[in-house]
Amino acid sequence: MDNPSKEIEDIITKANQNEAEMKYDEAISLLKPLLGRKKIKQLSLTQHIQVVGFLAVCYRKLAKYKEALPYAKQYVDVTQKGLDIYLELEKKKPIDVIFVENQREYKYPTLHLMALRELIGIFIFLGAFDLVYHTFEIVEILMTNCKILIEPELCWPVYLTLGNLELSRGKYNQALIAFNKGKVIMIEALSPLDGIRLNNIEDLAETYNKMATCHKLLYQWNDAITCYKEGIKLTKNFVEDNEKIRSTYAGLLFNFGCVYGILKQHKKAIPLLEESHTIFQKLYGDDHITVISIGKAILEARTPGTLTKDITDKHSYRMCNTCEKVKEDMDFCPACNCAWYCDDKCQLEDWDVHKLGCNWCANCEITKPYTEKMSHCSGCKKVNYCSRECQKADWKDHKPVCAILNK
Repeated sequence: MDNPSKEIEDIITKANQNEAEMKYDEAISLLKPLLGRKKIKQLSLTQHIQVVGFLAVCYRKLAKYKEALPYAKQYVDVTQKGLDIYLELEKKKPIDVIFVENQREYKYPTLHLMALRELIGIFIFLGAFDLVYHTFEIVEILMTNCKILIEPELCWPVYLTLGNLELSRGKYNQALIAFNKGKVIMIEALSPLDGIRLNNIEDLAETYNKMATCHKLLYQWNDAITCYKEGIKLTKNFVEDNEKIRSTYAGLLFNFGCVYGILKQHKKAIPLLEESHTIFQKLYGDDHITVISIGKAILEARTPGTLTKDITDKHSYRMCNTCEKVKEDMDFCPACNCAWYCDDKCQLEDWDVHKLGCNWCANCEITKPYTEKMSHCSGCKKVNYCSRECQKADWKDHKPVCAILNK
């Protein structure tokens, strides 16, 4: 049974305040004496948990990971004792009774999870990856056995941490598995949407972004595009409510636009890049490195140059102009070399739209190679002609629609 001492409680409270004010050395100097031979016997279990937990956190925030490690291990050990107390009580009483009578014991599973998370973080900084994976297995067992007791907000960061670790180590498939588990927990926590927290929206959107990155690195372009679309859809309605979400939304737009650029869909890339550029410009100003890099990407998308190399590169992935599926070895329009198709069916379906920007004469309907650019209507700039004579001959039919196309 806990029997808190007023003096010890005051010390822990002061150390907590110091930690919140980033005075980590002062917090450490207050807490370490409490673990001396005489003082430690006076600590209740809850106080012991607080002391070693704060010490681990303070040393970690000072980037003193080796000093943090023994306290993180103690943090896990003492919260394990609390968890054992809870499990014993659970055998005798239902959870709701434990919650009403002994709220302290009810919190031990959560405290143990927090301790394990702290230990994982320190192992990562120390490069002890085998211990990271071993500790993570313990965490998964805990979250499975105590699912109804632990808030989702404490569970999904574990999977995001693992996903980021796997991503940084080039293990993209394993990262996707971890990110997807975190995503599932987040989606469940956000449903229904009443009263959702904006930071949860940001976390979920960033998870979609990371998943898209993994798919992209695995050349799974269709899946990457789906993730970007989901992230953009999720954040679009909240861009005015929170600056971080606005930044995340703009980042998703930029990354999505870059994917379209890689797949030679420059017309689709440009509006995404332009919207991203506008948002980041308002957030950070014209001279910020992100704004400058997006500006360069827009310029490249507007002036892609000749694509001869892309024709000969049979291993490049391309997106179909019609169905937007991505694969290798697609057919390309021989007239403009700027459109790609799965097959003849997709090419025929897109022709009414594509011919407006293709090397196709709207009058005589001949096509020229992309190296011989045709002139276009000076009014709408969307219809091509192989000669001035063809333009004059087509004017009677083109005039009614020219103004419409010019809007």
